[in-house]
Amino acid sequence: MKKREGIIIGIGMILFILIGIWATSGNSVYFDSSVYNILHMLPENICKPFFMFITRFGNTDISILIIAILTFALIKKDGLTIAGVSILDIALNQSLKFIFRRERPNVQHLVHASGYSFPSGHTMIAIMLYGYMIYYLHTQIENKMIKYIGSSICIFLMIFVPISRIYVGVHYA
Repeated sequence: MKKREGIIIGIGMILFILIGIWATSGNSVYFDSSVYNILHMLPENICKPFFMFITRFGNTDISILIIAILTFALIKKDGLTIAGVSILDIALNQSLKFIFRRERPNVQHLVHASGYSFPSGHTMIAIMLYGYMIYYLHTQIENKMIKYIGSSICIFLMIFVPISRIYVGVHYA
């Protein structure tokens, strides 16, 4: 790992810890409810089906399917890396949920969710998996159209999977 990458990872870890402390201290209530209310002011006939569909891209079954495709069809030698990182991602998520112990929002849940809400497993898998796909596209794919369209789709999912979890009522902003 390069020094620059280590610094970026360190800053990201510090920011995550600070967000975790802020989120579990009760100081984020106004922010969380404001974001939820803004999302639910949007037209339900469009947003509800959209977010119900998008939230699936952070589900375990979809993630396992994507990881399997990457492992066996596209990446081959790097496939074991993404599979291993995915397992570590799940273990880290469960550990952090136990540390922070933030309950789920007390609003109508449009999808089933159990356990603690912070950090979001869907968000962690979306950032890890789709972030890796962007890295892979930019380091291994020569075709610029595939590279940029694929990266755009991944960035879209990295943004909208977390927002979908707020909309469906199972996570705070």
